[in-house]
Amino acid sequence: MDARKCVRFSPEQVEALERVYDEFPKPSSLRRQQLIRDCTILANIKPKQIKFWFQNHR
Repeated sequence: MDARKCVRFSPEQVEALERVYDEFPKPSSLRRQQLIRDCTILANIKPKQIKFWFQNHR
């Protein structure tokens, strides 16, 4: 059985994600990758983790 690592987003990361969410509540895969590239705060987060954050935030 795989043990999944729980990701805790910092308050700064949550703030950045919420700003994007206001504009794009359902970002495409390309948009999520662009977000990771452009936002240094999110550089260490995997695209799949960001995808799940948006799904859970809706």
